[in-house]
Amino acid sequence: MHHHTPIVLAAISACSVLLGVGCGSGSSTSGTTTSAGGASTQGGTLGAGGQIARGGAGGSAGSVAGGGSGTGGNASGGNAGGTAGTTPSGGSATGASAGGTGGTLAAGGGAGGGGTARGGVTGSGGGNGTGGTGTAGSTSTGTGGATGRGGSTTGGRGGGGAQSGGAGAGGASANREGFYKEIFMDVGVGLDHLKGLPSADKLGWEWEFVSTDDVEVQHAYMWGDANDDNGVLLYPDRDPRFMIIYTGGGYGDHAGPVGATGIENVQDFFANGGSYVGTCNGNYMAWNWAYKLWPGQIKVDSYEGLVDGVIPDDSPLLRYYDFGGDKLISGLSHYSGGYETGTLPAGTEVLLMGKSHSSSTPIDGDGQVTGYAYKPKETSGRVCGINDHPEYANQPGEIMNYLQAAFRYARDGLGTPDVKAALANGEERVMDKASGDDDPAHTKIGDKQYHHFTVSLPEGTTNLDVALSADDAYDMNLYAAKDTFAFASRASQSDTAKGANKTLTVASPGAGTWYIGVECATTVTATKTSTGYTYSGNLAVLNGVKYAIKASWTQ
Repeated sequence: MHHHTPIVLAAISACSVLLGVGCGSGSSTSGTTTSAGGASTQGGTLGAGGQIARGGAGGSAGSVAGGGSGTGGNASGGNAGGTAGTTPSGGSATGASAGGTGGTLAAGGGAGGGGTARGGVTGSGGGNGTGGTGTAGSTSTGTGGATGRGGSTTGGRGGGGAQSGGAGAGGASANREGFYKEIFMDVGVGLDHLKGLPSADKLGWEWEFVSTDDVEVQHAYMWGDANDDNGVLLYPDRDPRFMIIYTGGGYGDHAGPVGATGIENVQDFFANGGSYVGTCNGNYMAWNWAYKLWPGQIKVDSYEGLVDGVIPDDSPLLRYYDFGGDKLISGLSHYSGGYETGTLPAGTEVLLMGKSHSSSTPIDGDGQVTGYAYKPKETSGRVCGINDHPEYANQPGEIMNYLQAAFRYARDGLGTPDVKAALANGEERVMDKASGDDDPAHTKIGDKQYHHFTVSLPEGTTNLDVALSADDAYDMNLYAAKDTFAFASRASQSDTAKGANKTLTVASPGAGTWYIGVECATTVTATKTSTGYTYSGNLAVLNGVKYAIKASWTQ
């Protein structure tokens, strides 16, 4: 385990429904709120300023009950926990995610269909077609759209298709090509320590978690330990290892225990194509004061109880479920989760609008945005922020479907895969750098990860030969495809025999761009514990496998 000095960041307090913590009128001292009823930030808009910077100890942020604003400190060279303010943002490019719905293939074009989902639905392979977004319902032809991001479908970087329908649809592990698992759930220090995620289970998705009050354990997962330089979130080249980070709700400071290193890792996860879903406190974490994934404004409220949600006609949620046809979700739990306010940043999509529950006190967030999605660029992931607590739904229904739809929309928003290099004819490329070398174009490959390369073949090419060499203690797979990323689901040639040393020969490949995919099929064995998961097996794979790749062709 790496030992780092914890950096104290400002905390936003969101109340715990599981522990029955009330949002009382706590006083504030050096960024800490105390109350007989529990920690809380109430009233008012959260404090301005408070930039997060790498370095020493951060400034503190007061929490004011009943109104006013706590001002976040700006620590020189440190990490301040201030809030509010805006972050400059690039334009929005949601990209396209081709996918079949309800068992009908979407018009995605390109090579090869996707894998079969556990819900029994087969998605389209995508390719470089005009994928668009598969709509909800029993049939879909895919709407509109930009190029399908090299065949990017529900699985983002992998094959498969976007499914729609009941609680069992939407995800087979075959659709997560290029990722270790679908979700990493962070319910660590300061958050409600959930041990289950029924919404993901009902989708058939695989997930892991950290659930702890120990800062050092939190760091081991999100910073790294003796076996893993990057922690569980990132591959050695700092690409996302999971498809989605989900951060849950809770009553305490989570930004401080995550620390500057954890914040940087989450930011890299998102910038390099992984998506993020946050509920209540987890949504605050996505905001400007911590991860800075969404540059808008959140108003903190003091309401505790049930709320409803109205789904706008253009909400992406409706691509996955019809929510009974009335576009109303009734009986959501809300514990000082706030609501989005002010002018929404360009590219923000509204998932849900707040509404007072029929049997409850009117809420400040009535008619305000209480669920949003945002994707700043094609290569980044998508963030879905939720002010309420749908994660506590244990049985299928509209509340569970809300979180499932957010997960599915986040997965549809995974970033475009990156190409490590264009291979030169007959020149071997060695991929042997460690994560700390800061050279992702030459970094080793992690477990279940894909690395992508291209070759540009001239007219008259008669043969394309590709050779992969690595340590036979690992299983490596080699794929080739024309004009689309060479995942297993759409490759025209493949070598998946046991071992690491592979060759492919493509006779008369034709002129144009061929994609070469290298997959590390070796992974670790994960065992569930009280705080998360421990890994066993060939642990060296966590820091990556060295290999060499060479493409040769003749005319």
